[in-house]
Amino acid sequence: MIERRNTHRFLFEAPIELTFGKFHERIAAITTDIGMHGCFVKTVFSFPVGSTVKIKIVEKDRSFSATGEIIYVLTRDGMGIRFLDVKARDFAILEEWVAEQNCEPLLLRR
Repeated sequence: MIERRNTHRFLFEAPIELTFGKFHERIAAITTDIGMHGCFVKTVFSFPVGSTVKIKIVEKDRSFSATGEIIYVLTRDGMGIRFLDVKARDFAILEEWVAEQNCEPLLLRR
């Protein structure tokens, strides 16, 4: 798989809820990494690549909501999601989470 990220991702585990489709199918899972433009969700279930999902991530007393797109699926491992529509309040929370990471960013594969 070719790496297409243009920003760093950081290790970040938090509960995430994804909602998809007109029947509001839901997956509750855990993020494994996050960046300013997306995250990876560890789950054995997945939605099709290209699907638009509603995202809600809760970490301690803060929550982040956005719309995202499934960019890739690793069968029985998880999904890479790109954030599409992020309101200013949610973007500020995302910035806080990234700034709080006390580790090196995950390496970008080129």
